[in-house]
Amino acid sequence: MKKILVVLLGAILMLSGCSGDKLSNEEYLEKSIENYYKENQPHNNGKLIIEQIKEFENKYLVMCEKYSGDGHSFDDLFLIDNNFNITHVTHGYKPLSPCFSYNKLFYNGKTILFGSFNDTKWVPETDTKVEVDINEVYVELENGTSIFEKVNLENGYLIVLDGEHKINKFELYNDNKEIQAELDDTIAIFDDIKFVDLGLVN
Repeated sequence: MKKILVVLLGAILMLSGCSGDKLSNEEYLEKSIENYYKENQPHNNGKLIIEQIKEFENKYLVMCEKYSGDGHSFDDLFLIDNNFNITHVTHGYKPLSPCFSYNKLFYNGKTILFGSFNDTKWVPETDTKVEVDINEVYVELENGTSIFEKVNLENGYLIVLDGEHKINKFELYNDNKEIQAELDDTIAIFDDIKFVDLGLVN
């Protein structure tokens, strides 16, 4: 009985350590990004919102927003190494009248898509706004390969694809597989986004 308790206690401690490490990584990432804004946008007192974190080649891709309250807001995408140093940054557009933004860049032989959502979209034919419910993104590549990725309205999307690809279709669906919007619904297509290498800037 004592041996069983010791084993169980050890397993609990190991699990606690794992979750603690994960939380710690997120805190370090957030701290690095806060320091970036303090140095580069010292008058930006907006709230930092971490929207997406994705592991990328032993590094991290982090999409976030820190809106100062002036002008148009952006989604910022950071590439952060495993020592929590920001190495690259770029900026993507937020949606206005469409219910989504579409930003694409190529980096290290990968295609990266990122952006955020609104809960309404403008219908030009009737000049009205209608509600949307976005739970899934469908992406079809020029070679016919396709993927579905689960998403939610609050956190937007961050999709990494192997290879540099032309995107044939980009569609948004609700839980009932009803299409909510597609790439043809917007002229705000930013498919030539580039990373800024901070090592070359500093």
